[in-house]
Amino acid sequence: MTPRIDCRRALPVSLSLSALFCLILTAGCLSRRFQLPPYDEFVGGRPKAVSGSILEIYGRYSATLSGRSGRSHFNLLLDPGKSAYLEIVDPAKQLLYSVSLNREEVSLLWAQDGDYVREKATPQNLNAIAGLPIMADDLLLLVAGFGLNFAEWQRTDDRKNGWHLSRASFSAELTMKDHLSKIVVFSGDSPKVITQYDQYRLVDNKLLPARIRFEVPARKLVLELKVDRYVPRDEAPSPDLFSIDLPENAQHLVLREIYRGKPILFQ
Repeated sequence: MTPRIDCRRALPVSLSLSALFCLILTAGCLSRRFQLPPYDEFVGGRPKAVSGSILEIYGRYSATLSGRSGRSHFNLLLDPGKSAYLEIVDPAKQLLYSVSLNREEVSLLWAQDGDYVREKATPQNLNAIAGLPIMADDLLLLVAGFGLNFAEWQRTDDRKNGWHLSRASFSAELTMKDHLSKIVVFSGDSPKVITQYDQYRLVDNKLLPARIRFEVPARKLVLELKVDRYVPRDEAPSPDLFSIDLPENAQHLVLREIYRGKPILFQ
């Protein structure tokens, strides 16, 4: 199958981030005396950071699970915090698989044989599919460098260069210092998911992470995205824009019947 997102049209233009978020991320290079704003003030500035254009994000992807590793390229279409459509392509730009995710549902299509799964976007199902047991709305922000859906998280305590946060059964540790944002999310029945943003670029007065790394130490899982281009897309979001195109021979699989304890993306 041919990828639906055309990487040839991508140009290296900037992505608009919140001025507040950039200020926090750049504070380390401006001064060694890092000062966090009040958490409520930080959260109040988040809507500007994640509203605006749909984004096309292009880059290279690598995954390691228990010593086994693989590399490829990815095309990501994202409405931050709301919807995403991801394509993993081979060196010849042929589609290997695609993933559609919104706050309610996640779908995965294996392009070669037409098999697909479609399930509720619960942390348990995201864990079974991608190895990342976190809330869908959080993942839809984490994947592009925006952090968590902070409006849904409560501050429980301050920490050095960050905060301790909670949301339902989940806890988080947020650290921001010297061009590095580190977010650790975990719950009582789920392993820690560590997200790190690094290798920032200053583009049009905005800092963008060129490296986004997810790590689940308990599973020996590392997933890394190296971003080559961010491209705002002047188009209104619609469900069809982020849905998977199923081939005529598509066969629906039930996730619980094929899950064997390892993320099915890496089996």
